[in-house]
Amino acid sequence: FDAIKADRAISINLERLNILAQETDTQQREIELKSTEAGRLKAEIRNIKESAKEQTAELHKQLSDHERSIMSYQFELRKEQSACEGKKSALSKMGIEMETLRQCLVEKDRLILSMEKKVA
Repeated sequence: FDAIKADRAISINLERLNILAQETDTQQREIELKSTEAGRLKAEIRNIKESAKEQTAELHKQLSDHERSIMSYQFELRKEQSACEGKKSALSKMGIEMETLRQCLVEKDRLILSMEKKVA
């Protein structure tokens, strides 16, 4: 009778061991799948990081190009502004000269009138 109980206990333990072995195999497969997925995700993250670095470098280059363009435009605008100020100064001088000429003409006309009165 003890041998039957021992045999039955051994059979039960063997079944439990088989179940545990199957569960272990299943868990091992799940671990392998998760490990494979983790590796794939790591590779994807590396690719994303590399792409982000490249995009960041390109954006920095574009920003530098835009900054250079802005500085160039500002330089050109300063040149144009300086030229405009020169023209304004020249026009102002011409205005003063024209006023002086106008005054001279007025004075000439006055003198002519004055001489005509004396002659007449």
